[in-house]
Amino acid sequence: MIDLLTNFLKSKGFKDVLVVFTGRSVSAVFGFLPSVIVARELGPKGFGVFSLSVVVMMLIAELSGGSINQAVVKFSSSYFQKDKEKAKLTFKIGFKIEIMIGLILLILGFFLREPLSHLVFKETKLEKLITLVFIGSVGIIFMRYVLAVFQSLQTFAKHVLVEIINNFVKLVIIGFLYVIHILNILNAVAVYVAVPYLSCLFGLIFIPKSFFYAEPTQKTIVYEVLHFSKWIMLSSVIIAIYSRLDILLLNQFRGSQVVGVYSAAHILASSLELFAIALLTVVFPKVSRFSERGEYVSFYKRYLIVLVPLGFLICVFFWFTAKPLILTFYTYEFIDSISILKLLAIGSVFFLIALPLCSIILSLNKPQILLCIDLLILIVMLVGNLLLIPLYGAIGSGIAVLISKLLFMILIIVTINKEVEKIPVQM
Repeated sequence: MIDLLTNFLKSKGFKDVLVVFTGRSVSAVFGFLPSVIVARELGPKGFGVFSLSVVVMMLIAELSGGSINQAVVKFSSSYFQKDKEKAKLTFKIGFKIEIMIGLILLILGFFLREPLSHLVFKETKLEKLITLVFIGSVGIIFMRYVLAVFQSLQTFAKHVLVEIINNFVKLVIIGFLYVIHILNILNAVAVYVAVPYLSCLFGLIFIPKSFFYAEPTQKTIVYEVLHFSKWIMLSSVIIAIYSRLDILLLNQFRGSQVVGVYSAAHILASSLELFAIALLTVVFPKVSRFSERGEYVSFYKRYLIVLVPLGFLICVFFWFTAKPLILTFYTYEFIDSISILKLLAIGSVFFLIALPLCSIILSLNKPQILLCIDLLILIVMLVGNLLLIPLYGAIGSGIAVLISKLLFMILIIVTINKEVEKIPVQM
């Protein structure tokens, strides 16, 4: 066990994880501070409307372009050692598909702004926010495409640099609007809409332009990307829904005031998931190159040896520091966020353990298994929130999230054990 841990700490993979985690931690600080400024300035109700806008923006982006970016990482990573031109072509095709998706979203946003304003915010006078939300979702799609390219190339320093700049610029502009006393819901959301476009343009500077001029036959690549993406797209749709279902249902049952209180705890708990995303960012392109059972087993053992004890320590930390964290970053108006944070933090630890392991299932080219798991989690989240929110409000939603993430971790571990056993042993 000690040898496994020592070898892991010395490996290039660990160094890459350290780069991504450190960069994302810095980015998280820059991303967290503007949300604190907005929460303090607007109060729970205004912050609830702002949070809903950002949640819907992220939801649309994930529903529309998330699967394409994952397919780009999967296939370009597997091609890169064998056929670099094919890998470049994957980047080019992915970019073309994202452009088409972006155009469709902008058209939909124009025609659906009034009914969606009533559905999301329960009033039509906020249709300007819905228009901004659709425009912002397109910017997020393009920025994440740039991040997917850097992830495939395993140039993780550039990957995190784009993320840091994205959140730092948000902080600077939100801080400036606060200082000159013109910060409101509309211009706060506008900042979150505009900045991803700037981050995308910055990231494109570092992407080799040859990727966009690859010319081999495209038919095979398009088929592979879309075939893989159809499963990931369905899975992404389900994940995007259930990962925001708590906030959306809280708004329907309890209103934006409770959403604001819940969102304060949610933002802090989500900081734990940065490490999970950092691990997945580094692990996915590496695991996509595995071909033997021994490689998967070795990675799986090292991973659990490190992550399970770490997860326990994180749970203990948040259990004892939830109150000072909430009262330090937010006002006493958010005092009810403390107990919510304790629940959400434990759920985030389960997610931290499970999410990077999904790269094994994707590497085995079985995204349909993840789709089934995600569908079950969606059902648990939906039923849990519908039953518990009317009874316990935001606490009920926190309990539903905790249960769903525990189930997600269990299902991922059981599935991996089963699927890895099916891989033939190389003689």
